Amino acid sequence: MIYTNLEASNAGLHGIFESSRLESTDVGRIHDVLVRDESGDDPVNIDVDNGVPVKVGEFTGNGLQERYATIAGVKDAIAVIGSVPLVKDAFTKAQAQPYNFYNKAGFDAKAYSVKGLYEDIFGVADYQFTNVTGEGKPDMSVIKKDAYVVTDGNGKWTAQAAAPNAANYGFIGKVHSIAVGNFSTVVRIVCVKNEAVA
Repeated sequence: MIYTNLEASNAGLHGIFESSRLESTDVGRIHDVLVRDESGDDPVNIDVDNGVPVKVGEFTGNGLQERYATIAGVKDAIAVIGSVPLVKDAFTKAQAQPYNFYNKAGFDAKAYSVKGLYEDIFGVADYQFTNVTGEGKPDMSVIKKDAYVVTDGNGKWTAQAAAPNAANYGFIGKVHSIAVGNFSTVVRIVCVKNEAVA
């Protein structure tokens, strides 16, 4: 299972991540993570897209850096999956695009720590939001500058006009800007708060 949950018009696309302005790119706190589903009796490694919020857990004991991670819940402090999107078997430029890349189960993915108080900015694809129109496309009337952003607990992002209750969310961000490109639209998110809540 790949954690994408993408709507119909984007069903063939994987997530995108942009490390626009993250302190972790300069001074560390980029984790090597094995993403797992721990909902059953036995944890299972899962495929995961770039741009997915995760909760970084304990060290695996396999090497100095490797840690376990799970898909972040709404009350968790997050890191964001952001491996280099290298599609090794691509024959064309279209096949080599970042939306064709995903992190395979059982292999390390890179997860970037996110710092709060309007410090860090990162970007994800517009289709990684739960806000969609009736046609299944990203609803850009909601996903717009200064909209608040929270995680949905299932690997996606949700935009909203009203400020969320800080007691209910570990991560709260705001849409900083939107970059429309040839192959994708990236929504840049500035972190307002990133800490686990009880």
